[in-house]
Order: sequence, then structure tokens, then C-alpha cells
Amino acid sequence: MTRKATGHAIAELVRLRALLFDDLGGDFFNPANASDDWRDALARVFKQKLTEPDCLILVVDGDSGLAACGIGVIEQ
Repeated sequence: MTRKATGHAIAELVRLRALLFDDLGGDFFNPANASDDWRDALARVFKQKLTEPDCLILVVDGDSGLAACGIGVIEQ
């Protein structure tokens, strides 16, 4: 079932993004250092975006966490 993301989903949203980057490989995403700093920064962005009216994040629950997400942002 699809539902609107809440603050409780932030860690899972970051996990899904990390899986995406792992699958795409270094040609698409190659952070300057291998630390997890980008994950902390992304969590802060998700926390902010969840409160903004021009962004909607939908998630699909899986057996052990989120199975998928979709993010829509209105840019003018």
C-alpha cells in the first residue's frame, strides 16, 4: 500500500537512496570520501522536505522496511 512518508521513514529513505547509488556504481555517484557524511546530510534534507508544501514523498512498505519510494518536487 502506498502512503505519504513521515519523519519515521527518513532512515529507510536514506537506505533506499544508498541502494540506488550502489546499483548505479561509481559512474553516477562517487562521493569525495567513503564516510557516511552524505547519509547524514541527506537525512537532514529529507527531514526538511517532508515539511515543505512543494514536495511529496510517497513510500511503499515491504516485509522488512520500505520496498520503494517516490519523490515529487514542484520547481518554478
